[in-house]
Amino acid sequence: MNIKRAFRINIGETLLPDAARASSAVNRPLRRFAQDALRYLPAKLIPSVAAFASVFIFTRIFTPEDYGIYSLVISIVAPVAVVLTEWAAQPTGRFFSEYERQGNLQTYRSTLGALLMVVGVAGCIAGIGLAVFISHLWGLSIGLAAGFLLLIQSFYSLILPIIPASLDPWFYRFLEVVRALLQLGFSLSLILLLGTHPAFLVWGMALGFAVLSPLLFQRVSKKVGGLQWSFHITSDIRRFVRYGLPMMVWFFAGQLLNVGDRYVLQVFRGSTEVGIYSANYSLATGVASLLSAPVMLAAFPIIMYMWADRQRENIRKTISSMTEWYLLLGIGILGSTLVTARDLISLVFGQAFREGHTALVPVLAGQILWQASILGHKGMELTENTKVMLKWACVAAVANFGLNILLVPSYGYLAAAYTTLFSYGLYAFLIWRSSKYYIAWDIHFKSIGLASLIATLGIILAYTARIEPVLWQAILRAGIFLIVYAAGVFSLKRKEIRRALKGEEQ
Repeated sequence: MNIKRAFRINIGETLLPDAARASSAVNRPLRRFAQDALRYLPAKLIPSVAAFASVFIFTRIFTPEDYGIYSLVISIVAPVAVVLTEWAAQPTGRFFSEYERQGNLQTYRSTLGALLMVVGVAGCIAGIGLAVFISHLWGLSIGLAAGFLLLIQSFYSLILPIIPASLDPWFYRFLEVVRALLQLGFSLSLILLLGTHPAFLVWGMALGFAVLSPLLFQRVSKKVGGLQWSFHITSDIRRFVRYGLPMMVWFFAGQLLNVGDRYVLQVFRGSTEVGIYSANYSLATGVASLLSAPVMLAAFPIIMYMWADRQRENIRKTISSMTEWYLLLGIGILGSTLVTARDLISLVFGQAFREGHTALVPVLAGQILWQASILGHKGMELTENTKVMLKWACVAAVANFGLNILLVPSYGYLAAAYTTLFSYGLYAFLIWRSSKYYIAWDIHFKSIGLASLIATLGIILAYTARIEPVLWQAILRAGIFLIVYAAGVFSLKRKEIRRALKGEEQ
């Protein structure tokens, strides 16, 4: 069956009662969502393992100060890349299915070509400026690496959203897996050949993007046709920009939420604490992306196609169900991390980085809430009310920065971790409260509350296990928690799980 037709209600279903037909319409995309999430999982599983390996290796090679310099450089590149690309990348992914369904890809590719030209010129100028700035702070090698990384990452990030938007999980998996392996491989090779300088970590990232960019461009060209390299301001470009500019500022605010605490740590506590915090933050990000990225990548194209079919009420129910299952999984991941954090960090990190394990759980909890809110604000994206998202992201970013200024000088990276949790939670709350004016974000608080109680019981039981060595203790504790939590969630959601396993409609 054609994938896009899988989201439509067929003629036979019009004979069903309204409630049954609505249930059928909601559950079909939910099953597709679960299937696609599993398909996208390898795209994050292997990169997460590569990130885990990077932390394991590089925290033993580099001092916290050198690792902190590398983290600061990435924390500068990332927000600049957002400003350069997201105003164009977001509408590129958002509107692909619409133009394709309308048979209007010629307009889409001419618009895309114009956007690529603008981002290319801006990226060259910004890359040179960034290279000069970072060279002044930490040396020419890392400055040149940062400038090149900014340019190549901007190109890559602009056209990448077309791949998941076109329902192409295989190629997305390929890109993400190979990129992660290439970046780790290039970084290790440069360090082994040329020495332990943080610049080689940045060069490794840049080379990973550079090798895959031609393949990505070739794939995108096949999907949209030959690009037209000319620039004329059209109504379509205006529409892309109107949608994309607020999204760009939203992404920039999101980047500040993600990396802004490192600027404050650098000013008040120094590069060593930045390195310790960044290593633990990276591990939390890897765990969170393992959960969230497959879910979000699967959800986005499904919701876009449902919107194109004018299934507004079914979208509301689908987002609500997606959120519930995402949070149930998130609570399980968070609980498993909590009962193993100290043991895990002692095994993974170099000795100088291990004290930062206290930051792992609050950062992970914050990232789970942030990713849930991305599902919640889909209604604002669909109705092109991105300014609301922008407003609340800026509020959360300002709150995060203010709390960091207030607390980090006294409490260091632990304060940064908990301000991250508070700020992400604040954004999720504001989105939930505002969503009723667009497509309401319904959260099953009773289900989530009961799951949290089950998780608490699992955590208490897991902490009773004490054996040596720490590896076996971590495995035992994780096993106890997961058995208790999985059994509790199955009992709580047994009817839905049985239907899903049997392939039945609700």
